[in-house]
Amino acid sequence: MIDFEIYSRDVFSDDSPLPKDIFGRLHRLTAFFRRELPEGSQRDYELAVSELRKAAVLLASAGDHPEVGMLFFYPYTVPSSIIADIQAGSPYAMVLLSYFALLLSTIQPHFWFLERWLEQLFDCIEFHLKGNPRLWDLAQWPRRNVARLQT
Repeated sequence: MIDFEIYSRDVFSDDSPLPKDIFGRLHRLTAFFRRELPEGSQRDYELAVSELRKAAVLLASAGDHPEVGMLFFYPYTVPSSIIADIQAGSPYAMVLLSYFALLLSTIQPHFWFLERWLEQLFDCIEFHLKGNPRLWDLAQWPRRNVARLQT
């Protein structure tokens, strides 16, 4: 039987490479989207962060033994409006993508076919956020943690 309650708890393995405050940061990201986005977009972004949190729970509980499916279910669960925002380079979608990139950084060393994905993602994020200092600052927490994980 699948324990769906696991997704509502902050599960952490001692050998997980994820930052210890990932769940708090995802909670703050949800609050930020509620505060900043128009009412018509809030629900989709909240759902996207909620699904990202599920991926974080799976990765955190896996410790140093992640599976690619623990993260790659995520793009299939994201509302189509968010995918369209990512494709359009929406600044809010780029902030969300920076958190996805952080999770990706924890599995990248385990899978050769993910090589260089992070660099490409962060180049894209930087391109779309460089004119928006406030959102650029928000995307820096994931980027700093990726840099920490790669050292």
